[in-house]
Amino acid sequence: MAEILVTGGKGFIGTNLTNELRRKGHNVVTCDIIQHHDPQHCKADCSEYQQMEVLFRKHKFDFVYHQQTEQ
Repeated sequence: MAEILVTGGKGFIGTNLTNELRRKGHNVVTCDIIQHHDPQHCKADCSEYQQMEVLFRKHKFDFVYHQQTEQ
């Protein structure tokens, strides 16, 4: 199955999306600015290029689900 990144993965939408994708058999990595105990979670700020670069060097994602928030 697909290797997928979900940004904001520990928010309401991200959590539900991640659960559904995993239920369908996909390997899902989440990133969010909060720390979490999930071994497939990376604490990272997606607005920080260098943090995302590390994540993309470590994984070969097929898809990225990115939720943009207004600030």
